[in-house]
Amino acid sequence: MTPEVVVSERTRPLRKDAARNRELLIAAAREVFASRGFEASMDDIAHHAGLGVGTAYRHFANKYDLANAIFDKAVEAFVDSAEEAMATPDPWQALVDVIEQTLEAQTDNRAIREILLGLRKNES
Repeated sequence: MTPEVVVSERTRPLRKDAARNRELLIAAAREVFASRGFEASMDDIAHHAGLGVGTAYRHFANKYDLANAIFDKAVEAFVDSAEEAMATPDPWQALVDVIEQTLEAQTDNRAIREILLGLRKNES
């Protein structure tokens, strides 16, 4: 029998410049995805952030990994909206409120619309 080897993955904190670059990429991706949806490329996002595309790929494997980093907050907003609706005494008004908020999010952000409509294609 061979002994079982356990490999632990240690994560070091990012250097200050690397953390700043990551935040720049996330902020740029929010804006670029909101206006262009998933047609936007990593190069588009990096350029909008004022960084090179190599820097973008050092932080994120592809644009979908980057999207996952920013859309968790969008999902949290939908969950918060649904929880608020559950506290509304009138079920019809609660449903109307959730639908309106979802439609507003889709109107304001093209990438959210693409996700909710199932238009996002996974990239390996």
